[in-house]
Amino acid sequence: MFQFSIMASRSLQQLIFKQCMPRSTRPCVDFVRQVASSKSELPKPPKRSPGMFVLFYQDKREKIAAENPGKKITELAKIAGAMWKRLDEKEKKFYEEEEQKRNLEFAEEYEVYVGSLTENQKKQLEEEKYKKILNLQQKKQKTVRKKEENELNKPKRPSTSYGLFVKDWYAKNASEDSVTGSVLSNSKVVADIWVTLPKEEKMVYSNKAEELMSKYNKDLLKWYHKMEAQGRLELVPKKYLLKAITSKRGRKTKSGADTE
Repeated sequence: MFQFSIMASRSLQQLIFKQCMPRSTRPCVDFVRQVASSKSELPKPPKRSPGMFVLFYQDKREKIAAENPGKKITELAKIAGAMWKRLDEKEKKFYEEEEQKRNLEFAEEYEVYVGSLTENQKKQLEEEKYKKILNLQQKKQKTVRKKEENELNKPKRPSTSYGLFVKDWYAKNASEDSVTGSVLSNSKVVADIWVTLPKEEKMVYSNKAEELMSKYNKDLLKWYHKMEAQGRLELVPKKYLLKAITSKRGRKTKSGADTE
């Protein structure tokens, strides 16, 4: 049966079904692509106001950059953050009021924007809002779960052979002139060295990576069994749970056969 991946309303799904069923796969694929491409694009919505600190940073960025030549953007942002902390309440109040004013303007502009959309575009807007909320929830859940797994000492996946080589290279060259410039330029240097590395030397890193991966898999399996024993089944993938259930059933069957 032909399958397609598309976010569609019920009426659109029925239309695609009607178009596809009597025909071969190729015209059906073309039809789905045509529907997807003909879907009206949403006009760009008005932008929300930046927060009061961002407004402050936008005002002071040029001055901070001029007073701190050669500093990276992240370093300039830290300087701005320190300045913001020292700012008196009167000046902070100015940026707070500016943010509130811009938020009110945004609310008015957004109301006009939504009013200008067609019904289909409004549905599309709601779908995109839902997707964003869902993505944020998923990211939050992943972050919380990752933190919890770290607290429960879940084994960490080891480096690949190339990753081991990179660590080794930086450890050996940390005090040399070769480690200068940006991280990107150094990464290119290391990548070029790896490409030209003799097979025998690469094999050393490959063997080490395989050894670490083998240990990791064993440690991970032990960790999953430990979590299962503690009743933390949400931290154990289903395939490992199924293996555990199957092995338990096997043991029960064997013990039952012995008693007969």
